[in-house]
Amino acid sequence: MKSKHQLLIPDYMKSFQCIGPDCEDPCCHGFNVDIDKQTYLKYIHTKDKELKAKFNTVLKLHKKTKNDLEYAYLEYPQNSKCPMLTDQGWCSIQQKLGEEALSLTCHSYPRVTNDILNQIEKGATTSCPEIARLALLNKDGIGFEQSEEDDSVRNAIGFTMSDKSPLTPYFWDLRIFTIELLQNRTYTLNDRMMILGLFCQKAAELIQDKQYNALPSLIAQYKHIYIETDQFRNFSAKINSKPLLQLNIFRKVYQVTEKIKATSLNYESLRLAAFAGFQLSPEDTENFTIETDEQQVNHYLHIIEKWQSVIEGDYEYIFENYLVNAIFINVFPHSGYKTLVEEFMMITAKYTLIRFMTYGVAEQLQEQFDEHDIVSCVQAFSKQLEHNQSFIKYINEQFVANECNNLARLAVLIKTI
Repeated sequence: MKSKHQLLIPDYMKSFQCIGPDCEDPCCHGFNVDIDKQTYLKYIHTKDKELKAKFNTVLKLHKKTKNDLEYAYLEYPQNSKCPMLTDQGWCSIQQKLGEEALSLTCHSYPRVTNDILNQIEKGATTSCPEIARLALLNKDGIGFEQSEEDDSVRNAIGFTMSDKSPLTPYFWDLRIFTIELLQNRTYTLNDRMMILGLFCQKAAELIQDKQYNALPSLIAQYKHIYIETDQFRNFSAKINSKPLLQLNIFRKVYQVTEKIKATSLNYESLRLAAFAGFQLSPEDTENFTIETDEQQVNHYLHIIEKWQSVIEGDYEYIFENYLVNAIFINVFPHSGYKTLVEEFMMITAKYTLIRFMTYGVAEQLQEQFDEHDIVSCVQAFSKQLEHNQSFIKYINEQFVANECNNLARLAVLIKTI
């Protein structure tokens, strides 16, 4: 009998299966595939003559091998399509050698596996269209549960948390508080995000002063305020909107993405649709001003007002699910940034950038727009940009340059109107 281990999973993982050639934006397109050393040795010693001939052509060693997990890679042709795919869109390696012959990268994607204090967690990235549908279109919200997995299953551990950090004893309290807050639908999602921002700011101050043992009291205080009182009710209504700031930041970020190598089949068409919806020129790089571009800013506001009840009302749960999934797979509040405020800034940046694209696409599609178009925007953004560390760094730089690394500025980005 095979031994098993416990793991924590979001509920959408129970029903996920790769849909192969039916996928509209397959992972076998665009991504470079690293081959671990163990798999590389299997490939070069395979007895299948047809596969061996192909491997001799497309299987390359990394010149500067970082580790055994990134020992070699598959060299993609100009069309960025995996050379091991059959004409029907199936993986020839899996067809001939079985699933166990796949590289750790191919075997794992889109799954994201983390080791949190010896507790294995396995979620998935929304860059996979099927995961995006399963995770985002759940109107009841993402749930989590314990599951079992055979010890023989190969996992690519993305992040390992040890007990060495002074923040570790409070990690679960912080994480559970964050997810419960984001899923509290008695508040609008924008209000929830602003409450989370305030909490992160206060928590960051305690952490900076090394008052870690005060974190449970802060969590209890905030839970009492947002559950038992009306202090945070309609929080976003108290914030002055700044459409000019939003328009300039979002437009500039999306203009830069034109230079990024295509990994998503759908991203560029959605980016251009968003620009067209807002009547923006992808080539115009000058910042708008209220004195010279009032008409453009008013048009931006008109689109937000027109679609807000749909995007931030009917389909708000989609963005909630995106944020909750991002919190889970990125191990918030241990995402690798220096402070909780910086972590919150990056979550806010992704959320507001996706929402901006969604509004533009909605205006372009008009009555044809529905929840599946929001899912497409999230999926394309995730695949094209979230896996690109250079772009993530650029977002960070742009938000800092526009002084959006503080809660006051982030609040005006979260509030649409």
